[in-house]
Amino acid sequence: MQITPNFHRIGGFVNQYLIIDGKDLTLIDAGLSSNAKKVLNYLIANGFDLKQVKRILVTHSDTDHYGAVNKVREATGAEVWTSQLEADAMRIGSSSRPIVPSGFFKLIMPLLGVFLSSPPTFVDKIISDGETLPILGGLQVIATPGHTPGHLSFYLPNERILIAGDSINESKGKPVPTTDATTFDPERARKTFKELMHLNPSIIACGHAFFDLRN
Repeated sequence: MQITPNFHRIGGFVNQYLIIDGKDLTLIDAGLSSNAKKVLNYLIANGFDLKQVKRILVTHSDTDHYGAVNKVREATGAEVWTSQLEADAMRIGSSSRPIVPSGFFKLIMPLLGVFLSSPPTFVDKIISDGETLPILGGLQVIATPGHTPGHLSFYLPNERILIAGDSINESKGKPVPTTDATTFDPERARKTFKELMHLNPSIIACGHAFFDLRN
């Protein structure tokens, strides 16, 4: 779905986002392993050559965000970029923090083990807080720990688009911090949320929610 001429949302269980910078494409997150076909089909259906995808930015090392990275990289030749903490986990097919489910999820987690597993995934480039990537006039890298220790978000100041991964979620139609049982540090997650909202974004593109605040 085109959000702006240079920014697309590929919806699903987890949202992926596509930044278009001339002929170069940047994919942010890739979804579960089974999601690779959907991402590739979206690119083809919208008239892109798969080789236009130059990089895949990963917000964090949960399998629903990077499980399909290997398959998408194989099809496109794209590099994979993320933070050091998340890269260390991805290289062993893990998450960067233990997930301790509660309630209903505690009962079904053993059944979801295979579904939620991820293959070891090599990261080509480590990116850090404060960097500005040469993407669409400058894509800012923001460390947003809380949900995971090395979580990253990305901001396009020229268009006021914030790609927040799982550092922001939704409740009653409004953006809120992610503080559920899968969150590494709920207190830090709340602080991160406040810092991100101070950017006053017009679009907040999250893993499991989307907010268009332009109207």
